[in-house]
Amino acid sequence: MFPLPGGPPVSRKEDVTLGVTQFPFDYGAVTYTKDSGKTIVGQRIVANGRGVAALAQGDEEAEYFVGERALRRLNYLAKGESIGARAVTWTQEQTERVLQRLPEAIINRDMLKGLIVDAIAVDFGTVRDLSALVTELASRPAIQGAMALENGILINSGGEIPRDAEIEATHLQSLLEALKTSASEREQPVSPVIQMMEGEGRLTVARHDNAAVAIWTGPGMDAEAALRNAVDLVRRVPAPVEDLVTLESLPEGTLISDRKASVEGVIRQIEEAMEINLSGAIISVSPEDKRVSLLLRGGRPIGMHGADGIEDGLKSMTAASHTLRLERIEAVPRLAVVAESTADWSLERFIETLPSTRTSRDDKAKLRRSKLEGLLGFDLGLAMLDRHRSKWSISESVERPVLTPVGDDGEATQLGIPD
Repeated sequence: MFPLPGGPPVSRKEDVTLGVTQFPFDYGAVTYTKDSGKTIVGQRIVANGRGVAALAQGDEEAEYFVGERALRRLNYLAKGESIGARAVTWTQEQTERVLQRLPEAIINRDMLKGLIVDAIAVDFGTVRDLSALVTELASRPAIQGAMALENGILINSGGEIPRDAEIEATHLQSLLEALKTSASEREQPVSPVIQMMEGEGRLTVARHDNAAVAIWTGPGMDAEAALRNAVDLVRRVPAPVEDLVTLESLPEGTLISDRKASVEGVIRQIEEAMEINLSGAIISVSPEDKRVSLLLRGGRPIGMHGADGIEDGLKSMTAASHTLRLERIEAVPRLAVVAESTADWSLERFIETLPSTRTSRDDKAKLRRSKLEGLLGFDLGLAMLDRHRSKWSISESVERPVLTPVGDDGEATQLGIPD
């Protein structure tokens, strides 16, 4: 299955096997493999020395299990074949960033003490078009019906819904408000996902702020997993060109530092921006006031502005006659949309291209690349995780219990085995 970001390796002498409950390191990940380490079958994410999240290979080639179900899957696999384990360490901040990408893998949120993991169970809040999400959900054969609403107003519906869609939206809004009031009176958090039995099927409602998505499924369907998969699909659809914000110049920012333009200058300003968690841009200004910018979020490059491509843009940015200005710019959401419009942008391409810019010396390019990988290696791992994971889907089948053969004590053990 897809790999997690790398990090400093944990000694092979340490026990990180499946049965471990307290790991010999605070933050990081354990990868479980078969075929002498060639094939990844699952992973656990560690925080505060405990396994707080899990992933495991599913039955299909590009399918995976998450959370408790993933742990049961790994334990089931371990009964039939030899499973190897290797571990890497991360910082607390790096662990938070991985968990925010994989909230569905979290086993128990009570174990996340001290971690900032603000992703909800099903994050459809970042989906540009809830109507498109409902259309995607309703097109799936195993989903009987779907709808999206905001403040009780119907946005879109599809498939078979038990009653008139607008009446159902009003009914669901009343239900959500009643549950919110009840949770408030009991001083309990409001669950982002609600599931109820309806006839022979199941109604699942996920909410985010004032919006909600409802799905009607049969008893053999994991609606929460189906919603996560649909969210990923809709979110990966590129925005139409006319919807992208095209700015002739970036919003005005606050100058943090400036220096003569060079490749080394760009790397140093990235390092400086990461140290202060700056969101903004490194702006290369020519004597004629022409500008090419490297956009930053949290100090990390996310795209370019003022260039048609990465190679030409970096060559222009690093011209000796230019000045590099590191600026803090508050309009981060707008910058992110501008970054999307860079046709050939990817962090991987940026790390490949910048070291060889304005030099033909291999040793110099190698030194630059080593510096960049030291700064952005984990971010590159996250980018690779996003890219690989986009080709995978969470298993949508409902787990069925089976019994292992009766042991010496005369009792059978129940395991969760996927269909």
